[in-house]
Amino acid sequence: MIKKIAKYTIHDPELVDNYEREVLTILAEECAEVIKCVTKILRFGKKDHYPNRPSPNNTESLGREIGDILYMVDMCMNAQLINLTDRDSGFLHKKSQIQKYFQNIP
Repeated sequence: MIKKIAKYTIHDPELVDNYEREVLTILAEECAEVIKCVTKILRFGKKDHYPNRPSPNNTESLGREIGDILYMVDMCMNAQLINLTDRDSGFLHKKSQIQKYFQNIP
């Protein structure tokens, strides 16, 4: 039983190699940055910005961070952590769910 638990420690090279770990770590960091941008828009508005720094505003920051995530998605694909079929399947599923449940269509 202890051996099974030990196999699933974060430092086990059988789970992910160092390159994959770095790609996933950066992806997680970029997801956190998007969360930060979204909460800033919700709290302070789309056009607000850091004091003494008028550019980028909150929506510009969100766009840049989403761009960072898209690049990391490409890196995940290149590292074979995800594949195009699964990515596209997830995209289509989310589109279907949004069309079905989204409550505030403009």
